[in-house]
Amino acid sequence: MGIVWSAFAANHERWENFDTQRFWSDTQFDYEPNNVTSVVAALTAGDFTEIEPSVNGTYYVRRPDTSSGALDIIDWNDRSAWDPNTQQFIHAGARRKSKIVAYANRTGRWREVPQPASDLHGTAHWYGRTAWNGSLAMFGRWTYDPATDTFVDFWTEKGWSFDRESTLEWWPEYGTSGGWFAANNGVPKIWDVALDANVDLADTGHGQHVFCRRLPATGQMILHGGSDTVRRTTVIETDGNFAQVSNSPVDFSVSEQALYAHPTQACWIRPKSVFSNTPLLTYWPATDTWQEETETDPSWASGGVPTHPVYALDSANDAYVVLNDDGLYGYKPATFTPPAGGTTVGPGTLQNLGNQFSPRAANRLNGWLQ
Repeated sequence: MGIVWSAFAANHERWENFDTQRFWSDTQFDYEPNNVTSVVAALTAGDFTEIEPSVNGTYYVRRPDTSSGALDIIDWNDRSAWDPNTQQFIHAGARRKSKIVAYANRTGRWREVPQPASDLHGTAHWYGRTAWNGSLAMFGRWTYDPATDTFVDFWTEKGWSFDRESTLEWWPEYGTSGGWFAANNGVPKIWDVALDANVDLADTGHGQHVFCRRLPATGQMILHGGSDTVRRTTVIETDGNFAQVSNSPVDFSVSEQALYAHPTQACWIRPKSVFSNTPLLTYWPATDTWQEETETDPSWASGGVPTHPVYALDSANDAYVVLNDDGLYGYKPATFTPPAGGTTVGPGTLQNLGNQFSPRAANRLNGWLQ
């Protein structure tokens, strides 16, 4: 076995300081046990309901305009994990320093999860390096078991590795027993569980910081974007074969956008951009169609300088648990009308807004580059 690290060896009930910011408090929230499950179970299509008000500055931090070096664990990232077994929302992220936080449904309490290393990320941002397979979360090279609060160095245990900036996904439909999927640049890597070995797919042509998402309705995987392939889209079948499909009508950037799958319909969802006035888009692989929707994604925070939300799929309820600048929410996407086919979009007129930043966004971008 590889390196096993137990968070129980660390003191959970402690104060943690970073950049003079206090993150731990056990007195400032009204605890509401079972509020995640009660909220999410009651959702209907299109609902977006608060679970817990903002904990910004205590358990996670969104940087203000004036602070380029502060910790921010929900930017340049779009995914978290929901563990139905321990009933915890678990999120890992990084900006200058990595941090893992968990919200326990049974107690209504947040906690910081002690890490097996002083800094898990080793890169400027998290880049979507979170995957969940039903019992374990994968955070970069580490797997985490919420039931025992233990970490295993998966790279050491299996002799596997991938680019540190890879986006991750668990792919249960791949092969005969599923696999861990990692993608950055053009060549995706899969740890095939049945083979207990790495499988390299062919070069998909995507640039750095591509994002991936599994589609529960079909089992397909999508690759979208990349630093120099901002509209490129590839759909990968469960046998590893793939095809480049229609480009997105607008650019995709890991720094300001998100990508997630509809829990029940056969489409992926691209909500609006953080900074640019791009519409909500859906992509339908059956007809190779990008479609502009009239519905909106309410999970994008409205106050301050927004950071895009992170989504954790609750597959039992066909919904998401969402963390954004305003707090923790339950979200069930709207039901969309599937397109008849073709690659046109509507009802609006789309334009390339991918590199048009507001002055505030430009200031924030300068902070990212420092």
